[in-house]
Amino acid sequence: MRSISVLISNYTVWVEHPPSARLLKLLALLQQHRVCPGPLLSEELHVSRRTLRRDVEKLRQLGYGIEANPGPLGGYRMVSRDHLPPLLFEEDEAVVIAVALLGTLMSGGDLSDASLRAWSKLHPLLPEETKRKVSAVLESTLTWRDTPALQTHLGTLGVLGAACRRAEVVRFGYHKPEGSVASRRAEPFRLVHLYDHWYLVAFDTERDGWRIFRVDRIRDVVVTRQRFEAHKRPFEDPVSFVLQSLQQAPQPYQGEVIIKASLETIRARLQGVLPGRLEPLGEHRCRLTYSSPSLQGVLHMLVSLDADFDLEGPEELLWAVSQLGLRFTAGSQPSP
Repeated sequence: MRSISVLISNYTVWVEHPPSARLLKLLALLQQHRVCPGPLLSEELHVSRRTLRRDVEKLRQLGYGIEANPGPLGGYRMVSRDHLPPLLFEEDEAVVIAVALLGTLMSGGDLSDASLRAWSKLHPLLPEETKRKVSAVLESTLTWRDTPALQTHLGTLGVLGAACRRAEVVRFGYHKPEGSVASRRAEPFRLVHLYDHWYLVAFDTERDGWRIFRVDRIRDVVVTRQRFEAHKRPFEDPVSFVLQSLQQAPQPYQGEVIIKASLETIRARLQGVLPGRLEPLGEHRCRLTYSSPSLQGVLHMLVSLDADFDLEGPEELLWAVSQLGLRFTAGSQPSP
């Protein structure tokens, strides 16, 4: 509701914003300007100086740092406090924040977990038009780690993240690698980013056990609003549980690599590249037992080693490695 003022003789009759809406408008004005003069705020809000002072005090009680400068030209300004208060954003600001969050989310870096938590809180509050603007920006922006599956299912990540936070049962269709679709009912616990994929760690109520689900294979998520008490977990760390589950799952490409570098060096280089088990073979050698669903995954891992190695594996893999070596050799030759 827009407020109006009507001047009658020497008196002003105010038709005011509802108090809660007025506080939000006051907060927006204080965030937009370095210093807001009191008379200007009173005029914008159509309230008396006394009411303005009461509204400022209400914001202070909510945790906002607001300083008052006395005098006829004095005003109010926002200052930092020891804690972060709730923030108010315009639509274009919300688009920028959402895109920045999703950029961090897709990078898979150290801040991806925090980005996911923030995205799961922001996503349900975005109007549909704002979501379309965010999608338009993402579709026109490319980074070297972008994956179509992740961009397509960012909404799914937001819904699942919120369900994890609120401990609410979800139902969804799950696409298996062979192409079939199974209906699942699960109690979501955590979302984990590993090896360029997001995984949902959840208790599968129909199979009565803890499972991991690749988010890019999840479709048509329904949040039932049914709360649940968490089942006892057979693991302490959800990331370790995902790792263990991936290592135990049968993969078409498995083998060993003897690497001519220390275990610590290779562990740092391979973090987040491919599931595998590392064993020391002395001070400057180690063995990697790997498992991958694709040739590309193994080739990516070998390039990431940045060290000499001896490879054992199926003939198809050895041929692919030799072809990659020839391609690198040809590319390193000067142009004729």
